[in-house]
Amino acid sequence: MHPNKNHLLILVFLFLIFPILSSGQAQKLVFELVYKDKNLGKLTARHYKKGDTLFYISNTSIKTRIITPLNVEYTYLVKKDLNKQLLFAEVTIVVNGKTRTHSFTRKKENAYIFTESNKSHKINRPINYSSVQLLFEEPAGVKEIYSEEQGKFLTLQQESRHKYIKSSKNDSEYHYVNGNLHKAVLDIGIISFEVLKATVSK
Repeated sequence: MHPNKNHLLILVFLFLIFPILSSGQAQKLVFELVYKDKNLGKLTARHYKKGDTLFYISNTSIKTRIITPLNVEYTYLVKKDLNKQLLFAEVTIVVNGKTRTHSFTRKKENAYIFTESNKSHKINRPINYSSVQLLFEEPAGVKEIYSEEQGKFLTLQQESRHKYIKSSKNDSEYHYVNGNLHKAVLDIGIISFEVLKATVSK
């Protein structure tokens, strides 16, 4: 076979398998959770593409003692389309072995249904940016974000260059370097802690 034809076949083969290889690549983030210079646990997050769906998954594990032992597990599973519009979200929060929150957001035609504790409400607007994305990308120009846990939109204010405040019952702040989350201070009501020392791998 002519050498040029060989090269052409190789290029066609690479073109066909490249999307498959790309869809399997995942971005993984690892953060340490710190309270008063003491390690509380770890937050791990993954972002990858599978077919026409973008997946965002985060798991947070906190173990500490505030008068009594406190063990908290946060799990987020979020699916978006290629335009980053929300398709589905599930949040589970377990405190000392008991489920405190288990909520869902499901897309239904041009709206969303948020469900928690057998109660539902309808959201009649697009969801383009949700809280889990704060772990993976700087929210430049974003004024509000959707809380997958609470089923509502929260205000996001840029306080200074690369620093953002998410307003809720308890405000949280996010600091970015080169577009990546470098540090966050999260107030979850029970405790406020820092998210530090992110490492990124693919």
